[in-house]
Amino acid sequence: MMLRTTGGMLAIWAMSLLFFGAANVAQATLVPNGDFEVDAEANSAPDDWFSGGTIGYVTNDDSDGVGTSSVSAGNGGDWRSTAFAVAANEQLTWSVDYKVAQGSTGTFRADLRFFTGQGGDGGTAGSFQGEDVHQVDVSGVTPGVWQTLGPFTINVPAGSLPPLLVPNFADIRISAGLFGDPLVGELRFDNISVTRIPEPATMSLLAMAGVTGVAATRSRRR
Repeated sequence: MMLRTTGGMLAIWAMSLLFFGAANVAQATLVPNGDFEVDAEANSAPDDWFSGGTIGYVTNDDSDGVGTSSVSAGNGGDWRSTAFAVAANEQLTWSVDYKVAQGSTGTFRADLRFFTGQGGDGGTAGSFQGEDVHQVDVSGVTPGVWQTLGPFTINVPAGSLPPLLVPNFADIRISAGLFGDPLVGELRFDNISVTRIPEPATMSLLAMAGVTGVAATRSRRR
């Protein structure tokens, strides 16, 4: 009976690793305070974000109901996350939740940007190595309803030669009316997500663990 229990527990552990472990690898967001819920200094500004222009911190409107906070931007409003670590050539998926106020027109732009270093203030620094850019004309967006821009999939740049400059850090920048038509009205943003897509080798190891656990259970039963 003990042998069967041990085999069963091994199978359960292996299958849990396969399904839940893989999901956690894929879904862990890299963006610090990407949901804007943390304001440890209680200064009406979310931690781990730089901002400028016409912006605001909203504490009673959340895109998915998990939490209460989001941020806003008027024309010229600009939000930039602190740096987070990435590796050259790894595959990422990213998305941004946003809401358009009634009567708004103009554009906003969301950028996932790559750099070689991290500055003393926690932001990206060093040599710019590329970006994934998406611009939205808000005049055609249903107002008052949370939308999701993305998800988008991108490979981190391999770097540039010569000399070899490799991206080690990334950030998210969201800007209203700075790179397209000026924004009239207000936008809100929430749940800024950047996640790693597991490599095929990682998925193969997880699948092998699951198969091994099931085989062990069958062997114990025999």
